[in-house]
Amino acid sequence: MKIVFAIKSMDHGIGGAERVLADVTSELVKRGHEVVLLSYDKENGQSFYPLNPNVRRVNLDVGNSETRSGVLETLKRMKAIRSQIKKEAPDVVIGFMHSMFIPLGFSLIGVGMPVIGSEHIVYDHYKTCRLQFLLWLLSYPFLDCITVVSQYAKNSFPSFVRKKLVVITNAVSFEAKELEKENAPQNTIINVARLEKQKDQETLIRAFSFIAHKYPQWTVKIFGQGSQEQNLHNLIRELNLNDRISLCGVTQDISSEYKKSDIMALPSYYESFGLVVVEAMAHGVPVVGFSSCPGVNEIISDGVDGVLVKSGAEDRVVQYASALNDLIASPDLRKSMGAEAREIARKFCVQGITDQWETLFENVRRKC
Repeated sequence: MKIVFAIKSMDHGIGGAERVLADVTSELVKRGHEVVLLSYDKENGQSFYPLNPNVRRVNLDVGNSETRSGVLETLKRMKAIRSQIKKEAPDVVIGFMHSMFIPLGFSLIGVGMPVIGSEHIVYDHYKTCRLQFLLWLLSYPFLDCITVVSQYAKNSFPSFVRKKLVVITNAVSFEAKELEKENAPQNTIINVARLEKQKDQETLIRAFSFIAHKYPQWTVKIFGQGSQEQNLHNLIRELNLNDRISLCGVTQDISSEYKKSDIMALPSYYESFGLVVVEAMAHGVPVVGFSSCPGVNEIISDGVDGVLVKSGAEDRVVQYASALNDLIASPDLRKSMGAEAREIARKFCVQGITDQWETLFENVRRKC
């Protein structure tokens, strides 16, 4: 089967969706499919995440893939998309994230091939981005289906659009044989998330400040970029934790960081699907999240393979600090939870998730 995946950028895309796309396309070419990866990136650009050499890249080089596009630039991109995909003549086309599947849907009107949108956020995002959702709705009739990454994500959308929504969770590609951690604890708490209010790294920093004096060998490493970076730097300095908490930016090799960590802290308010939760679990690292956080509470079993903190808004930091304290104080608990977490993570392996993508491709092709 010839499959075209389209995404705004792989060169500047440093999030979970781009990492999943790299893993799934790699698995598909291993299975003998012809896979083309189309983006707006510059002609000689390099993907942030490594791609299988058998995945053929087509960089349209239209506009700046790092910034929002204007109307004229969008129209140029749509024309380029339509021309290139007609030339490729694939069996199915998938647009990754709304920044691509919305223009993709409009671009391929009348072309006569299956078009799938892959949504990686929940409806909450669109409540403050009304124009985006209007465009989403206008493109909806021209998409055969739209994948979402969790049942919660599907249920978050209005009922009148759910009939086209299909749940396919994100995949992790780490093999079990590669996940053995060193016996000695690393005394490290890791957080992997965009530095945005939704991810609430502030709660992690304040919670650690409550217990840092008890555990002088422990440190926190926060990986990500975002609008809250300076605020978080200021908070760390205010709490005199510069030598204990590090904002580490982004890395292409997050697997190595999980292997050097003992606890994954993700105090987000909500997630569409906790990809980093599954990645940490796959490395045998127990995760501390909130029981009220969709996309996390669907994955973690409290007290078995991780911790789901129950709290009201007034004691969010205190309760999170207590959960971190309990795990830091008990290496045996971390070990037992990590072992359980690794087993749970197996159901999100890239091979199984790719099976679901293949089934979806066949289903939409039969309907067209």
